[in-house]
Amino acid sequence: MVGRNDPCPCGSGKKYKKCCMRKEQQSIEKLVEQDLKLVFDSFFETALENPKDLAAFENLERSWIQGLDKYMEAEDIRDHAAEYFLFIYRQDLWKRHLMKTMNRPIRPATRAALEDWLQPFVLYAEITDVLSSKVQMKEILGNGTYYYPNEPDTQVHKGDLIFGIVFSDNRELENGIFIVQSLSFLNGEDLVLRQNIEKLAAESEVDSSTAFFQQNMMEMHKMIGDRELAWEEGMADQNGDQGAGEYTEADLKPSEKEVMKSLHDVLQPFQLSKEQLEFIHLLAVSYFANVQPEFRKPEIVAAAIFKAAYEAGAFPDARYSQSDIAKMFHTSTASMMKHANKILENIETLQEIQ
Repeated sequence: MVGRNDPCPCGSGKKYKKCCMRKEQQSIEKLVEQDLKLVFDSFFETALENPKDLAAFENLERSWIQGLDKYMEAEDIRDHAAEYFLFIYRQDLWKRHLMKTMNRPIRPATRAALEDWLQPFVLYAEITDVLSSKVQMKEILGNGTYYYPNEPDTQVHKGDLIFGIVFSDNRELENGIFIVQSLSFLNGEDLVLRQNIEKLAAESEVDSSTAFFQQNMMEMHKMIGDRELAWEEGMADQNGDQGAGEYTEADLKPSEKEVMKSLHDVLQPFQLSKEQLEFIHLLAVSYFANVQPEFRKPEIVAAAIFKAAYEAGAFPDARYSQSDIAKMFHTSTASMMKHANKILENIETLQEIQ
């Protein structure tokens, strides 16, 4: 048996670990990928052979098409419904298929991957770091931290949200994930979406995020669809003659995204309505589009947006002094008011839009 540090048998003069060992490892990785693809393909071909299982899926598929038809094409709805049914709602079908596969002779590396894949789960997380080799993400309704290889064509940003069904996968990265079919990348600074989801989770009478997603997967897709339609139709960023009509949160600069993150952190405990959050969004996006403010601390502008919203009546049951609001964001009153006064100049127009 050739040791890692022995001369390579091919005669190259290099150590085995720096020559053919790498090639052999790459060959094994390719074979494992082929094995896993066969597992997937055979599952989709046979998962609904039982007439009762097929009937249950068709009923769910119809309800999803009826509930989501205004958000996406029927083919896309069917894909999402199938993914949910096979890997979350009826996870027993997937586990049964894997157990049959692992009861047969298979490669050790393939077996290790399938053991990780036994428990698919819904990942709703915020991207907390983007490195050259990997993307780090933290669960929003849980405590898990996961990683995904950062490919050259991956267009993700710190603060973005991700939503989709994944497997644990430690082949490349510890605490890594494997995307089942598709993953949605969402705007992390969309306070309405974040708070609506967090409110739904808080109101759900379940004791785990797994149970929450099993019960509310279609509702999550609706919430995401509503927000996408809102931006497309200009409901969240129309601003008359002020020039913000085509400036959405997708256009925010990194510093402006930091403002929205700071604002979200303070607003989270307030349990605001959708209309209140929409109005605060409009204040912020309009200010960024019209004034293009310069600032060093995002907290200053976040405080100013909060102050302007407060003056506009967004918090009717609250009583805050300028000092109270400044303290919430750990900034000075003078710095806050410098921006707040500019935001308040447009408040009448924004109220009309609301």
